[in-house]
Amino acid sequence: MRSASISALAAVALALALGLTVGCSKHDNADVGQDLKNTGHDISHEAAKVAHDPEVKSAESDLKAAGHDFAKDVRGAGAEAKSSAHDVAGDARKAGQDVTHDTHTHRDTKQDDNS
Repeated sequence: MRSASISALAAVALALALGLTVGCSKHDNADVGQDLKNTGHDISHEAAKVAHDPEVKSAESDLKAAGHDFAKDVRGAGAEAKSSAHDVAGDARKAGQDVTHDTHTHRDTKQDDNS
């Protein structure tokens, strides 16, 4: 019987220890949760301050204008490249036609010489 009472006593001690651990965990979790909530509020507050800062708004406006200027320049360069590509294609087409025409002319001449 002695081992049965020791086992029962060990079971009660284990239950108390688990109860204390669970109790501490809830308290720690609540503290961590509150800390996270406070941190979220702090970050939100700082973000709002930054969003309304005149220097940040000015920088945002400057960046936006620079983006528009860059896009305009890129579109212009793209239009020039397209025009140049069409010119090169036209020149290549003409050169191909000239070569074809010269080949037919030379072939006709050679046939006339052999006759």
